[in-house]
Amino acid sequence: MLKAIFEFTVYLFALYGAVILILGTVGSVCRSKSCDNLKIRMVLVVKNAENVIEGIVRNVFLGGVLGIVMSQGRLTIIDMGSTDSTQEILNKLKNDYEVLDVLGTDEKEKVFTAFSQEQN
Repeated sequence: MLKAIFEFTVYLFALYGAVILILGTVGSVCRSKSCDNLKIRMVLVVKNAENVIEGIVRNVFLGGVLGIVMSQGRLTIIDMGSTDSTQEILNKLKNDYEVLDVLGTDEKEKVFTAFSQEQN
């Protein structure tokens, strides 16, 4: 069990690092090419991540990750039916950050609908 938690944490941090790298690269390209109409949406899909979710969300906001690429960016988190306290932590964070959207499994289609409407 401890090994699985460790592996999950390592994968989560690796994913976070990859996102930071991609956003930094895209941000650099956009600043040099003035990409004002770039449509990028940051979505995290989580399940049973009570041990790491608060740190990841706070790092996204405190590190300015959303502002690197998106001038009016929002972070959307889809909770895929967590059975631990992930949902409660996300609701608390939602009160701290007004640009944070927390969706449940039944609401996940809203992400694609909103993005499609932004494209038009």
